Amino acid sequence: MTEPSASEPNAEAKSTKKRVLFALKLLFSIAMLAYVYSKVAGREGSAELSERLGNLAWHWVAAAVLMQLIAIAFATVRWQRLLVGQGIIAPWRFLGGSILIARFWGAFTPGGFTGFGGWRIYDVAVHTGKVARATATIGVEMVLGQLAFGAVVIAASLFGVRFIGTDGVLIVNVAFLTIIAGGLIFLAHPRSFLFFTRWLPRGVQTRIQTLVDAVGAYQGKSPLLLQAAALGVGVHSFNNLIYVCAAKALGVELGIGEVFFASSLQILSTIIPASINGIGLRENTAMALYTSPLVGLSPAVAVLIPILGFACEMFVSAFGGLIFALRPADYDPRILVEEPDREHLVHEAIEEAPRTEQPNPWRGFTLGLGAGLLAGVIVGVVEASVILISGGGRGGFLVFFYGTAAYGILCAAVGAGLGLFTTITGRLMRRPAMPEPDAFGRMTALIVALFALALGAFRVRRDVFDEELAWKSLDGLLVFLFCVGIAVLVYLTLSPLIRRFVKGRAGRFLLRGWAPPVVFGAG
Repeated sequence: MTEPSASEPNAEAKSTKKRVLFALKLLFSIAMLAYVYSKVAGREGSAELSERLGNLAWHWVAAAVLMQLIAIAFATVRWQRLLVGQGIIAPWRFLGGSILIARFWGAFTPGGFTGFGGWRIYDVAVHTGKVARATATIGVEMVLGQLAFGAVVIAASLFGVRFIGTDGVLIVNVAFLTIIAGGLIFLAHPRSFLFFTRWLPRGVQTRIQTLVDAVGAYQGKSPLLLQAAALGVGVHSFNNLIYVCAAKALGVELGIGEVFFASSLQILSTIIPASINGIGLRENTAMALYTSPLVGLSPAVAVLIPILGFACEMFVSAFGGLIFALRPADYDPRILVEEPDREHLVHEAIEEAPRTEQPNPWRGFTLGLGAGLLAGVIVGVVEASVILISGGGRGGFLVFFYGTAAYGILCAAVGAGLGLFTTITGRLMRRPAMPEPDAFGRMTALIVALFALALGAFRVRRDVFDEELAWKSLDGLLVFLFCVGIAVLVYLTLSPLIRRFVKGRAGRFLLRGWAPPVVFGAG
């Protein structure tokens, strides 16, 4: 009688978790659809639904299907180019069939490394044995896809004023420009992002390492990445045009650019991993956009646009199931792999530190307590100085005592909790303890930066805008981003200075367990 392996309970737990998540997403999708139904189920809504569907312009429906096929063609060429960058030369017949099968599975699963991406990783890996290269291709495709989608949204934002107003359009553009800038930095310097993963769980670290290594495989291949990005713009543009054709088929009297922009926001909502393939989210977003006072469509027509467009997508995706069913068991696409003996593992093993080298929770608590007290003294002194200067000297120098006392106690609690949390999670992840001067300097700088952000935003809104600034406006967003930039600058400036100070003879005492009360008394 064989004993169950240790991995079996873990596999069963993961399977149960997947089933629970699927059930929750299914319930959410049903709830969203029920809400949509409640908006259009009245007598007038039902009559309008029947009238619009009965008078469909079928040539526009055919055009929507054509837009989907063109988008798939762009996606297939993009996938082929990225595979070439990994040294995998696959025949077009295999790529076309595989991407349709991927769309079929993607209709019932999330995106990314499952469903649409997951099938393609599996299909290439099973016929080549190169799992890392197949994963790398999809990883880079995801990064470039987000850049392409952002470019499409920004280009179409000219037509978005009617839906979300001028401020809304500017906020959307700022948000997507930030995403594009982050993506470009990631593509240019991928390994710099590994610094921020050391406090994350090992599984998350491995996934980020996957993307970093994926981009690394394309270093020096800028023309190929530019081709893939341009093809991504084509993919997203023709995906939007599916819904433009759907609106035309329904006789909706809106401009092409307006429906194109609304479709971008509609597709954006489906990225939220709360439902099955965006069902419910897609329809509610469309209803919110198209029924706004400036647009004025009825709920019935607003909901029909995404439903008809999605139906055209599913019509094409259904052929993937047929291709999958007709594939013979011994199917061999004859994929050529260049340098077959060279296989760089994407998931690099993250070494586990011996227990003696792992963080000590009590030491983390005392270091965090000291770092928090020092941060509180810094914040208190700066805040007191600002109050003294802005008040023309009123309040006297007692404000320094009260400021350092109040902020010292508060920041000490924050620092102690932060130090304890990071050391406990460090032990759970079995990572080596960070050098104490580095940990002390980073915690102190982080706490000061967080308070600089909060106090800076509060004072700018109160003293500069007389408390009339709305954070949800364009001005509010720009002011907040400015405050975030200042906070980041504070952290980047203070962290190395404090680390250097506590490494020296004069500041080494701050790392002692008895240092916190001394720091507090000095403050």
